[in-house]
Amino acid sequence: MRGYIFSLLLLAPLPALAQDAADDRGYLEALLEDNLSSPEAEVDITGFRGALSSNATIDRISIADVDGIWITLEDVSLIWSRTALLRGALEVDELTAGEIRFDRLPLPAETQIPSAEAPGFALPELPVSINLGKLAIEKAVLGQAIIGQELTLSLNGSAQLAAGEGSAELSVERLDVADSALELQASFANASRFLSIDLTLSEPKDGIVANLLTLPGAPAVDMKVAGAGPIEDFAADLTLATDGQPRLTGTASVKAVAQETTAETTDGADAPTDLAFRAEIGGDLAPIFAPEYRSFFGSDIRLNANGLRRADGAVQLDQLSLQANAIAFQGQARLSPEGWPDLLQFDGQIAAPQGGPVLLPLSGPETYIDDARFTLNFDAERDDSWRLTSRVAGLNSDDMQLNSARLTGNGRLLRGDGTSIGQVTGRFDISAEGIELSDPALAQAVGSDLRGGLGFDWSEDAPLQLSGIDLSGADYRAKGDLRLSGLTQGLNIVLTPDLQIEAANLSRFTGLAGRKLGGSAMLALKGDIQPLAGSVDVEIFGETQDLAVAEDRIDPLLSGDGKLSLRARRDENGSAVEALKIVTDHAEITGSATLKSDAGAVDMTARITDLARVVDGISGTGSATLRATRQSGDWQIEADANGPGGTQLSAQGSVAQDAARMTLDVTGNAPLALANRQIRPRQLSGQAGIDLRVDGAPSLAALSGAITINDARLALPDQRLALEAIQGAIRLSGANASIDFAANLSSGGSLTLTGPVSLTPGYSADLSARLTDLRITDPTLYETSVDGTVVLKGPLSGGAQVTGTVTLGETELRVPSTSGPRYANLPGLVHRNEPAEVRRVRSWAGLIETGNGGSTGPAYGLDLSILAPARIFVRGRGLDAELGGRLRLIGTTANVIPQGRFELIRGRLDILGKRLSLSEGLIQLQGAFDPYIRFVADTDASGTDVAITIDGPASSPDLSFSSSPELPQDEVLAYLLFGHGVTSISPLQAVRLAAAINTLSGRGGDGLTGNLRRGLALDDLDLTTSDDGTTEARAGKYISENIYSEVTADSAGNSEINLNLQINPALTARGTLSSDGDSGIGIFFEKDY
Repeated sequence: MRGYIFSLLLLAPLPALAQDAADDRGYLEALLEDNLSSPEAEVDITGFRGALSSNATIDRISIADVDGIWITLEDVSLIWSRTALLRGALEVDELTAGEIRFDRLPLPAETQIPSAEAPGFALPELPVSINLGKLAIEKAVLGQAIIGQELTLSLNGSAQLAAGEGSAELSVERLDVADSALELQASFANASRFLSIDLTLSEPKDGIVANLLTLPGAPAVDMKVAGAGPIEDFAADLTLATDGQPRLTGTASVKAVAQETTAETTDGADAPTDLAFRAEIGGDLAPIFAPEYRSFFGSDIRLNANGLRRADGAVQLDQLSLQANAIAFQGQARLSPEGWPDLLQFDGQIAAPQGGPVLLPLSGPETYIDDARFTLNFDAERDDSWRLTSRVAGLNSDDMQLNSARLTGNGRLLRGDGTSIGQVTGRFDISAEGIELSDPALAQAVGSDLRGGLGFDWSEDAPLQLSGIDLSGADYRAKGDLRLSGLTQGLNIVLTPDLQIEAANLSRFTGLAGRKLGGSAMLALKGDIQPLAGSVDVEIFGETQDLAVAEDRIDPLLSGDGKLSLRARRDENGSAVEALKIVTDHAEITGSATLKSDAGAVDMTARITDLARVVDGISGTGSATLRATRQSGDWQIEADANGPGGTQLSAQGSVAQDAARMTLDVTGNAPLALANRQIRPRQLSGQAGIDLRVDGAPSLAALSGAITINDARLALPDQRLALEAIQGAIRLSGANASIDFAANLSSGGSLTLTGPVSLTPGYSADLSARLTDLRITDPTLYETSVDGTVVLKGPLSGGAQVTGTVTLGETELRVPSTSGPRYANLPGLVHRNEPAEVRRVRSWAGLIETGNGGSTGPAYGLDLSILAPARIFVRGRGLDAELGGRLRLIGTTANVIPQGRFELIRGRLDILGKRLSLSEGLIQLQGAFDPYIRFVADTDASGTDVAITIDGPASSPDLSFSSSPELPQDEVLAYLLFGHGVTSISPLQAVRLAAAINTLSGRGGDGLTGNLRRGLALDDLDLTTSDDGTTEARAGKYISENIYSEVTADSAGNSEINLNLQINPALTARGTLSSDGDSGIGIFFEKDY
């Protein structure tokens, strides 16, 4: 920056002598801009006035590089003497600027490598003398990018330069912080070689220096550097204080030393001189650091260095030492004029004098070590070998702990001819033990111990060879060679790897991968890589054994042996993947691809030996091919897939380069079993015909066409049912689907499902299910048929309504017996060494408790009517009853509220030949598919009113006996069966009493009459014996939905037929015709209230 401004001041007055005022703007500004600009910088000057006067002004000067303007000067004023130029002097009385904005440092310009020889110090001898009487910058703003925070300063000073002598004074004050100043007085004369410098810096708390050095508490800082004397024998004193307390004092000096010469070598010239240097600095720095670091530094820290820089550029460091409480470092070195080391001897140690952990003064988490040592030795006068030894013990931080680590190295340093560097060879070996990392995933991957090493070989203008690379842990290893070329060619580095990585147990990398891994793998890499150019030409080979990546559809294909090979290239002509081949015991993928800016091609083939490994219910070979090409436009796609049973899919069309739009036609058929893994334990079989088109931006709105299904089957093991002969279609258009399906139920009957469904969020639907004679059964509990219509309307994501009316046909509800043994779950039962297949089946069967209760899905509103005017039969445990009525289910699917019930039409209870008519009977739903039942039979037994009640869930109702007057239950049953108490019954009657209890409690079966009724396909069959010994049989059967016929015949030859016609739920017509000619007809009105 100083160079630009100084050049501007020199050039500004010169053309003014030869131009008139009319040319001020155009010529002068253009001339200055052209002379001051360069390829790396562009200078812009505006508002140049007063070129012919002694008071020139410039409104604005800016300097920019390729990243933009980095400095701006505004309101620049120059008061100078034009006539002084005639006597060879530039006299500036005053140079001022209203504001300078220094936003950032300029980009560095390309520079040549400096010569090894020191050029020596001297002031430039200009053709004119310069006298700057006053420099005044009212406001200078340094941007945050320069030192980390924005500063506002004022600058004042003066400068003189004439005949090789110069002096300068500068005073800097911060305008945004009080009591902050920098003062500089300096002078130098070429003739006397006398240098004088006096620099003083003073800053209050929270100043620039304290923050740049990150001193704890940001104390006030005072620093002074002062010295005077010939530059060949110059010494400067340094003092540093914080918060008014001295911290560091020291001296740095340089002294010219004449070399010994001979007459033959001097030839009358002055003898060359070497420059000796020495620095001795010490003090108590501990107070300026955080208190916890004071034990590291102690109360006295010393830095000493002395040596010699020879006239030919060689450097001799005779002593370098740093001493503090917990650190000791010393060494010496010699460098040749070419910078090549002739001697390197260094050693150091970090350890607490009293022993124990040492807190290192590092940023970030606190880091302790017990001990650290290192030594480096090389002496070219003895031999060309070098040796390095270092070790660390007891490293401990928040991120890791390390018991011990050791790094050793040895090799050779060979000098080249003339100024060439020569050759460096050697080997490093590293070991680390007791590694404990805080990151669990990283700790699992790395393990507790590491071993490694590598050899290297480098010489000037030759590649760097890294050979024998070997890094290993518990069950992984990386090994191979690496060559780095182009190190001296402008960082055009070329990496040539020949590396191999092996992992015997991939599960240790599960945490890093974010998914469960298994198996073993090996990966090899060979080729060339240019990082800066982005060029790649590599070959990759890999092998796996039982690889697993926690994907149900992929893992079965990766089991066994696997191999990978490919070649990848990327250069100025584009990218390519050649000879891609992935082979496992169960699958094979091959292909290639080329990609350019305006063209490309992809060819891929895949083959699976047995699809049963990834698709339930499908067995056989599957294959697929993909061909994609592009020529200055969209990708043209052709894809085909084939599978067993005639499965075939094809896709053709185009896809935009950025995949923002596409036109694809997909046709063929696919097995429905592809969905089985998502719907387990349910299972689909059959084929789906596909005729789809995507036209536009990839979205459901761009999808149209149809998916058709014919003769498919859906197994529902939880319900012991299956939907068979499924046929229909899903038609897609504009993010909407129209559903039209029909199916038969495996137990009998059919159903259809029709209506639209929106495919946009919310998924609004209007679906109608038509049920026709749908047979629904639970072998142990019920059997019924259902007719009706159920409608699902509204958003499927939540808020839809389920409405409709269904009518129950002939329904039989079985009160189950308990004659068979019952097995309960054994608490605490654990499957030992359970195979995965067995556990999977038990999970599908619902036999494994997951503990999370599963997801119930959204709740829908409910308003469903269930009609059953008659023919609901309840049988079992001596019961034989018919009921009818209606139910209404309201609430939601998550909270069903039943209204109404089914009530008794007729019925009886049989106990050991005793037939009791039912006086009360009902069926209610109470939220489960196991209905609540209640039946009461009462009679008079020897003057005792007896009632038998059966109520509770139909699957396990309770039995109770009651009487008036009140008697024990066994007494009630004895009076009912035998007409007297239990104390008066005979042994045979006791056996019959036990049999009756068995029947009523569900352990007596259906009996002969029940078995005969089922065999004759009757709705009712009853055999009775009257008091006079006459036997009577009664059989009943529904002739149609609303006509019930009942025939009665006895052993005396009498018979009777009764017909019941249910006109509506409240009105019934009944007719009777007997064998003796009697007949009758009546209309009956019934109403519940």
